[in-house]
Amino acid sequence: MQSLYVVDSGAFSVKYNYGLKQSKKQSLTELKEHKHAEPFNRNISHFCDTFTRACEYVFEEEGRGEYDDDVTLLVLLDTLTRPKEKETVLYASFERFGAKKVSLVYSAATTLYAAGETSGVCVDLGFSSVRVSTIFNSVSFPTLCAASSGVGGHRVDEAIRQHCLTLPNYETLECIKNQQCYVGEGGGGTTTLTLPDGTSFVSDLTADSARDAAHRMLYSDAMNVPRSLCHILECASIQFASPLRYALAGNGANMKGVSSAFADVLSHSLLQVVPKCLYLKNPHWAAVEGGTILSQLSTFKSMCVDATEYEEEGPTRCTYGKIVDPR
Repeated sequence: MQSLYVVDSGAFSVKYNYGLKQSKKQSLTELKEHKHAEPFNRNISHFCDTFTRACEYVFEEEGRGEYDDDVTLLVLLDTLTRPKEKETVLYASFERFGAKKVSLVYSAATTLYAAGETSGVCVDLGFSSVRVSTIFNSVSFPTLCAASSGVGGHRVDEAIRQHCLTLPNYETLECIKNQQCYVGEGGGGTTTLTLPDGTSFVSDLTADSARDAAHRMLYSDAMNVPRSLCHILECASIQFASPLRYALAGNGANMKGVSSAFADVLSHSLLQVVPKCLYLKNPHWAAVEGGTILSQLSTFKSMCVDATEYEEEGPTRCTYGKIVDPR
């Protein structure tokens, strides 16, 4: 029995989709997410641990081992992932988890696939960092990418915990970020918030504090994410001689005022036509949804490294041979 795992492993959580393929029919489960007990540090010494722990959870959760599965693993990576990290992922996939086929794909590209595009700029507003990635015809261009760990969801969480009189748990923290925090002027006035189970509570975070916390999703002393996107779009229009649209992905894209902050800056860009924001049905799940779409295409098989090829070529040659990258 053949099985497919689409895995997006981040510092805060692992998001994945799992499916079984019998004959020509593929049955996909619903999208799932598992939050790590403690966020992982994003550096090369911990990268393998992040990926292997995530896969261990996914395989255990889906009952891997009950069947003699022909496992295909589609791993979503950041566009600035270093070659050594890619080799580490391939090694763990084949040597530790016994996968028969592995495909390494950039999450920025699959996010655009979820929006029905193969070219554009993806802004991933994640927990540990914010990444701006340029994709043109499904190819990543690292010279037109930017990333900063000085902004993102972890900075918002720090500010909320700093200003709140009582230390919020995860559910309360998410409610404050999605319902009370607001980027820019206005908003942030409500203090009565509703939890997912329908119960209400009164937040002790003031409007000014909520605005200050939200500000840290996009801005720091060294980083201005909307201006970085504007600069990258201006450079991309020169390099590709055509305007690109952009997509806002990640959990931070759901915060109030975020899309307006980007639109306001881009309205004053040097571009002849103001770039449009691509519609994503669910920004939090866009990368995994796009990966699922990719896995169902006829070209997906040629993008995979199989076990035989890995044994003959080794992780280094397989990495450079199967990932389209101008570096």
